[in-house]
Amino acid sequence: MIRHTFKMLWRKRKSNFLLVFQLFISFVALTFFIALNVDKFLAYFKPYYYNYDHVWAISLGLDKVPTDKAQGYVSAIEQKLRAMPEAELVSNASLIPFYSWPTDEKAVIQNNKLSFRTFIADEHFNQVLELPIKKGRWFTKDDRLSAIVPIIITEDLSEEYFNGQDPIGQTILLSGKKTRIVGVTAEYRDNFSREIGGNGKGYIFKPIGPDTTGSAILVKSKYANNFFLMEGKIRKVLETIKDDNFTVRNSSPMNMVKKMSNKNDLIQLTLALVVFGFLVLNIFLGISGVFSYAIAKRRSEIGLRVATGAVSGNILKQFLTETIVLSSFATIPGAFVALQFIIAGFFGNLSLREGMLGVAGAALFIYLLMIACSLYPSLRASKIQPAEALYEE
Repeated sequence: MIRHTFKMLWRKRKSNFLLVFQLFISFVALTFFIALNVDKFLAYFKPYYYNYDHVWAISLGLDKVPTDKAQGYVSAIEQKLRAMPEAELVSNASLIPFYSWPTDEKAVIQNNKLSFRTFIADEHFNQVLELPIKKGRWFTKDDRLSAIVPIIITEDLSEEYFNGQDPIGQTILLSGKKTRIVGVTAEYRDNFSREIGGNGKGYIFKPIGPDTTGSAILVKSKYANNFFLMEGKIRKVLETIKDDNFTVRNSSPMNMVKKMSNKNDLIQLTLALVVFGFLVLNIFLGISGVFSYAIAKRRSEIGLRVATGAVSGNILKQFLTETIVLSSFATIPGAFVALQFIIAGFFGNLSLREGMLGVAGAALFIYLLMIACSLYPSLRASKIQPAEALYEE
């Protein structure tokens, strides 16, 4: 039956071209949408391997401040913060989890040319966030002046590109410079909507150098969630810097930063679902109209089938089979095209597994949508009586 239906629809390929083309474009777009977001969505439910519950985050605006002045300002702020009895540890870095973005840098690892998310951090960063060291060590002050820049990679990067080898002591090219791996940390991740940038998996930490400084300061304190206590004291420290080019972009507990980030994620997700819902509704109404019109043109054929002994169940089955075959005309070449783009690397670090999940999800959606669109017209067609069809003819 499927073979017969395939031949019949193939003969009508010109009249079905626009519908199949619409489904093809929708399928490819949906495949990429699912594939690009499935890993981020699944990562949202993974645990965080660091602890941000008792951390206060400060983001400084140093863009217009000369490097030497910026280093002096950050050093002075750190000293004053460490003098606070409420502060346990203070760290300087270029990134605040859930708030700021990492930098993309090109790297060559095991002959793989990739782009990785990187950021700089001082020797206290892993202690402030309680980020576990899986292998090797964290940075020390001596690393700031090292001839070969030491770096620390995350565990997922190690597993992905070193094939079970010990990465400690191995060298990689990062932005054209030779670097040496001295440590491996637990997997670092942010909110799912911020896991962008770089086509390589994982993160790379670099030490703060003699001519660099981070625009973020993290303070570990058991009073971090006491906003009124900490905000006032930290504000007084920050107000000691008298420079019109120096600004404070954020000063709040990490828990508050994460809540704001989650809120932004929820807004983005809600907007995406609303737009997606309207698109699905438009497609549903459009395709339902096409099926209703197509079946109305075949009333005499349906009446003849019933007159020759076909039962309503067979007619319903026939039209649903045609729907599935017609959908396959779009999904099969669509899957081939989408996977070719993914394999060729047009979408960064999208893996074949994510591509297959995208294809499966898009195919399931297209088939269910097409069946839903054709179900009501097919049910109406299965109830047509021969006398009605002949009378209309």
